[in-house]
Amino acid sequence: MKHLFLKIDNYYLFSFILILLLFLTTNHYSYEQALLLNQLDSKSYYLISKNSPELLYNQEIPYHHYQRFLLPYFVGIISDFFDFDIFSIYKFLTILVLILISIIHKKILIKVNQNFETSIILLSIVIFSPYFARYVMSIPLMLVDLSFVLISYMVILTYLFKSKWIYLLIQLCLFFRLSGIAIIIGYLASAFFNFKKNFLKIFFTTTSSFVIIFLLGLIANRFTDSEFSNLHYLGLIKEFNLSQLLHTIIFILKPLIIFIPIFILFIFFRFEKKKFDFKDSIFFLSIPLMLIGQPILGGEMVTGNNIFRLSSLALPFLIIYFSILFKPMILIKNYYLYLIIFNFIYSLHPKYSILSFLVN
Repeated sequence: MKHLFLKIDNYYLFSFILILLLFLTTNHYSYEQALLLNQLDSKSYYLISKNSPELLYNQEIPYHHYQRFLLPYFVGIISDFFDFDIFSIYKFLTILVLILISIIHKKILIKVNQNFETSIILLSIVIFSPYFARYVMSIPLMLVDLSFVLISYMVILTYLFKSKWIYLLIQLCLFFRLSGIAIIIGYLASAFFNFKKNFLKIFFTTTSSFVIIFLLGLIANRFTDSEFSNLHYLGLIKEFNLSQLLHTIIFILKPLIIFIPIFILFIFFRFEKKKFDFKDSIFFLSIPLMLIGQPILGGEMVTGNNIFRLSSLALPFLIIYFSILFKPMILIKNYYLYLIIFNFIYSLHPKYSILSFLVN
């Protein structure tokens, strides 16, 4: 027992506390309550899980939701096999995915030579993200999005360790969200720096990506009898109006709210010029730019306030790249608890945290 305890270092103890604190301070909605909150994505994933192991024709499920059938489908299989409640499985898997994210986060931060305090500060930004981790904890049927973040962490880990598993992972992310195209483009862009050496990798990645996207589109079309709407990336252009220019600018700037905890860190950290690598910059910056850009291009009519949740998909890449380029310029152990407390307070969303009870 003593030997087992010694394996649990301060990082894992803090990680457990952060996840537990998130769980205890989240407003946990039922499936029915989520629908009343107009969280209709949850309905799509629930219907896929409920019908599993069959994939049934259902016009209630939007085309792009059926493209993400893989996780809800397997949740349904687990529910059917063990006779477990679907909603409870999603809740359990949400906690499990957060634990896995914290484990991979530590491996990455060790790789880039960051200390314990910096690691746990950056982890708290993810765990306490008000429009993402807390949102999914509150409405666990949105686990597909959190799983995409887990896959993103795994892609970053394999990229830094130059592991061949990255080729599988960047294809796998497509099954959770077609936003994974951003990860594929970012990886290909970095691989083009040594085109001759990476030609087969580029060819395999490009070809397999097209095949998977085509098959997912075929499945979605077959079971929804609909097609992908180009408003998801043309909405902003179609609704643009000079008389509403200020309103449009405010909408475009909304994602900045997500990244305020990262901006705060610039007060305590300094840029390490020798750590800068142009190829890594292409990978770590082009991906979040595309992940944030897509919901912006969707426009307010299509994206709406989902812009906060969708922009949060970029957090792993921005956080890890920050950890590569920046090091503490002060004794961070004297301040890291205050930063974690700030991240926690910042996460107290009026709808998804216990703060909603106080507001109401």
